[in-house]
Amino acid sequence: MIDSRLQIRRVHAQYLVPSDHPAPGRVKDRLDHEITRSLSQVLSAAFSSWFSETDASLWFVRRLEIDLAVNAAADGEQVTRTLTRQLGRVLGDTLQDGSDTDNVVRFPNPAAYLARFLSDLAAGDAWGRWYYESFFGLRMLPTSAALRTAICDQVEKGRAALLQLPGAELRNVLRALNRQDARSILDHLTHGADDDGDFDGNQVAWSISGLVDADSLHALDEWGRALYVYLSAARQHGQSGNTATDAILELLRCSSARLRNVAETVHHVHAAQASVAHAEPHRRYTECGGAFLLLPLLDELPLVEALSDWPCMDEAAAISLVRFLILVKCGGHHWSRHYLGDPVIRDLLLIPPAVSVDEFNDWQARVAPRHVEQCLRILLDWQRHQGRVADRLPQEDELAYLALPECLKFSSTLDWALNVAAHHMLRAFAWRLPGFAASNLPYLSSNFLQFTASIEDEPARRVVRLASPPLRLVLNLTGMMRQTYRLSWLDERPLILFEEP
Repeated sequence: MIDSRLQIRRVHAQYLVPSDHPAPGRVKDRLDHEITRSLSQVLSAAFSSWFSETDASLWFVRRLEIDLAVNAAADGEQVTRTLTRQLGRVLGDTLQDGSDTDNVVRFPNPAAYLARFLSDLAAGDAWGRWYYESFFGLRMLPTSAALRTAICDQVEKGRAALLQLPGAELRNVLRALNRQDARSILDHLTHGADDDGDFDGNQVAWSISGLVDADSLHALDEWGRALYVYLSAARQHGQSGNTATDAILELLRCSSARLRNVAETVHHVHAAQASVAHAEPHRRYTECGGAFLLLPLLDELPLVEALSDWPCMDEAAAISLVRFLILVKCGGHHWSRHYLGDPVIRDLLLIPPAVSVDEFNDWQARVAPRHVEQCLRILLDWQRHQGRVADRLPQEDELAYLALPECLKFSSTLDWALNVAAHHMLRAFAWRLPGFAASNLPYLSSNFLQFTASIEDEPARRVVRLASPPLRLVLNLTGMMRQTYRLSWLDERPLILFEEP
């Protein structure tokens, strides 16, 4: 159960009474007494039903103005009820509107509140924001000391706040720390760490080097690098569904001194890799950056079994064609043409650039009804096994979003099978977004999947840099904007995702 409370900083009450009232001062004293005596308790009880016992959100309301008439001759309970009813109505309207960010600010939990404060403090914007009043005691401290104090005051909340920060904002916070404060924070985060046992620092450094952005390390001092490496490992360990490697687990058990040594080795590893590179990697850009968040879900689909006897093109296998078309549908009808012709997406899905729309239409004509029936049966059985039976099929209002471009003349049965697979992927994606599991498909697309990206092919990895979608903060909470994965149909080089600074 979350420890909830309502705090009212200041009440300014102005009373208007008839000019011939015999005792206006007595009315004021009585109403002031009622507000002081019971308003906070009554409001807390009245608003307790608005939020669940597990809701950890923080709401900050700068100012509420109410105008109401009360019977000053009534008893105290009736006066308080009248005040509470009107104040509750105004407060409810204010919270539900949420459009006036100068007056209402919401954070999903205390760690998110602290994370936003740390980012704004490092950027020099914190002290002009009214909702940071609880941190005003830090105003006289230098920025580095204020950051260290805010993080270390409650270590677990500080750790959670640092892990919620997007890559660029975390780098800004770490750059604002001096050596002593960076080390102090790391000492607090690793308090109680045990360095006993075998530990090959060089091996651990090589194992985790792909998780750490080289540019970020270069911009930090040695203790900032150690803190950044620790947080990178902790973020990877905490990602939903991620299985931590032995190297990450060993790293998270290290003392701050040992972490410093590992971080310096990682820094040297990156420097060595840069120095031996034969040429600058070619960086390619795509408008379909959201595809990189969907590709792991596409790889989960049981398409190898479902498409075992489907016809192929001369240039591409049936499974490559179906994967590509499912991803095209996930992009949405208005963006499907972007996906259909995007050279980066085609390359990742093994679709040669020469494959035309006419060839897609010719291929689909050779897909028999029995092929589609087998595919649908396997997909639906797999969905049931995944526990997603209730929402396995797209509804009528979602079919317009999933529609292919008009240039693709597909049979209704094949189109429906592709709809089922694409819909499952998008609902599985939504399920990973806290608070957005029931969002409709256009909303998911416009707020989470429509952004640009770039990819660089390197000898040992593929580096993907993602631009920021509108609700990137939600994505950052899930870890999807900074993840590493391999795709079963490509070579062993992983795709390593970073948020573009």
